[in-house]
Amino acid sequence: MNSTIRTYDDLLEYQKGLQQLLYAQKELIRYDIEEIKEQVRPVTEIAAKVTKLFVPSGDQSILVKITNTVIDLLVKNIVMKKSGWITKAIIPFLLHNISSHLVADNKEGIFKKIVSWFSKKRKGNKERD
Repeated sequence: MNSTIRTYDDLLEYQKGLQQLLYAQKELIRYDIEEIKEQVRPVTEIAAKVTKLFVPSGDQSILVKITNTVIDLLVKNIVMKKSGWITKAIIPFLLHNISSHLVADNKEGIFKKIVSWFSKKRKGNKERD
């Protein structure tokens, strides 16, 4: 690559060699980036799971609101009745965040389950009549 350029053809050949070198280096960089992503993947997966503890899901459906109300009633008022104020603040906060993600991710299945409970009760009532 360090040969002397004397003619236009030499210049074109030199340019072609530089373009091939550039292409090879770009491929090497792409490979390195993919390798780094693969090595960092476990850390990003753990970080995503940890953020679910501290950040509620953006879903504000009725199921999420009902779940949060049930957590407030059961955990704050019954389970943790004699706990300190810090514990009463932190544990429900974490439970709200975790449950909001669980409910948001499984909303369709939960809704189908609830509908199936009510449909079974209706069928049972019709058979009695």
